[in-house]
Amino acid sequence: MTEPTPQPDRTELSQELSRMVAAARQKFADSDGPREAFEALDKVHTARMKQIIAEIGWPTITKVGKDGAFDAWLLV
Repeated sequence: MTEPTPQPDRTELSQELSRMVAAARQKFADSDGPREAFEALDKVHTARMKQIIAEIGWPTITKVGKDGAFDAWLLV
């Protein structure tokens, strides 16, 4: 019986996705702030998500855990 190939530990990526969601929620909650600030953050997050997908494919549960996969979905 062959051992399954272990998945790389992407805990740091999962944590990064969580921080990105928290930052987006905070910007959205700051409704008094300029819309441009939210749009600028969204551009940064979009670029980072494109980079992540280019590097590892879609951040699935097996790649970044349940929370990380959900956070990726929220960001997109």
